[in-house]
Amino acid sequence: MSSAQSARSVEVISDPEHIYPYVVPVEYLSHQPKAPSGLTRELGNGLSVVLVHDLNGLVRNVLGEDLAAMKLTPAQAYERALKNLNKLAESGEIKMQVFQKGPSGQPFILTGGHWAAATAILLPKLREIAAGALKTDSICVSIPHREAMLIFPKGDAKSRQAFLTLIQEKEDSGRKPLTFLLFELTADGVIELRE
Repeated sequence: MSSAQSARSVEVISDPEHIYPYVVPVEYLSHQPKAPSGLTRELGNGLSVVLVHDLNGLVRNVLGEDLAAMKLTPAQAYERALKNLNKLAESGEIKMQVFQKGPSGQPFILTGGHWAAATAILLPKLREIAAGALKTDSICVSIPHREAMLIFPKGDAKSRQAFLTLIQEKEDSGRKPLTFLLFELTADGVIELRE
């Protein structure tokens, strides 16, 4: 069966309650059916964001036919996906735990326990939550693989390197690797950290 026939035989999704954003390496996109314009967004550090449908822990990309069945534009689908991600985080399925003493004696937040843990970097109030827990609004984020996100004070180059060393030691073997490059949470959103 050709990939075009295979793509056509996939069941159309009409329920927007289970669509989510999903952070993937850019290379992932070359192995997927061409998404309609606006369904893929660049995050930075070699990563993109796609929309997926959660099939009880397995995910499938949202396709143009799905958007038509849900009667959503790409922008509306992203808005709905972010709301669904927020509900998932509020439900506690994505676990967040604050550790008061990490590398260099600095606190950090570890997020995990779900395939969308790294994607939680997109949560609209993540910066506000992290700033309260870490007592700073200068915040770095690492998403080494899809089931882990670490949030810590930006600090200086030495403290960031201490966190990177810890992350590489503890999270190097995670399934579905993403990146060891860092992001920064700013008032304007998520950006690549430039050293």
